[in-house]
Amino acid sequence: MLILFLLAVALLAVPVFADFGPKPQLTVRVENGPEELYYLNLLAEGALYMRLFRDCSKKRAVLYALAANFASFLLGLCLAEPVWKVVVDTML
Repeated sequence: MLILFLLAVALLAVPVFADFGPKPQLTVRVENGPEELYYLNLLAEGALYMRLFRDCSKKRAVLYALAANFASFLLGLCLAEPVWKVVVDTML
């Protein structure tokens, strides 16, 4: 009985992909950017956290957004060059 069950599971199992469909896209074009490595931060986290701040004041939501973007900027500043070096070393 166990063998029939395992055989049925193996034959009837199909992969299921729950994350499909159109994804939002954003294209950023930088004009007159510097030649050296630089960091670009998009300040659009407010829409992502709107559900979290339904019961909060606008002032608190704005302060959180500013703090989150500043933390993201600092993290990117620290990680941009090491990540870039790994990418370049991997490609060569």
